[in-house]
Amino acid sequence: MQQERESVRHVSLQKDLELRDLQTRLDKNVCSDLHIAPHVFLTSFQGQEFSKTRESLIEAQTSRKHLEEKVEDLNRQLKGNEEKLAVYERRPGTAGAVQIAEPGVSREQQLESEVAELR
Repeated sequence: MQQERESVRHVSLQKDLELRDLQTRLDKNVCSDLHIAPHVFLTSFQGQEFSKTRESLIEAQTSRKHLEEKVEDLNRQLKGNEEKLAVYERRPGTAGAVQIAEPGVSREQQLESEVAELR
């Protein structure tokens, strides 16, 4: 009976050591994946906090990516609008040409014609 207890105790201690070894290896892998020092990842509670923090990090990274895409889109729109503005600013001679070519047309009609051209 005593020998059986010692055997069970020995197997139990061996399993505990294996469990600790596996937990240590897991912690090191997680830490290396996230580029943090292994001593930061200590307890189960800290592991849970770490998981929550990691989720928050992923959420923040996703949000940042979407915002960067939005900024790029807005920059493209701004560039397009600046190009349109440059074209419109080069056209003041066109209104004068319409005025000279069609003296019988009212100023309002000339402006409507110019707006139609710009569209």
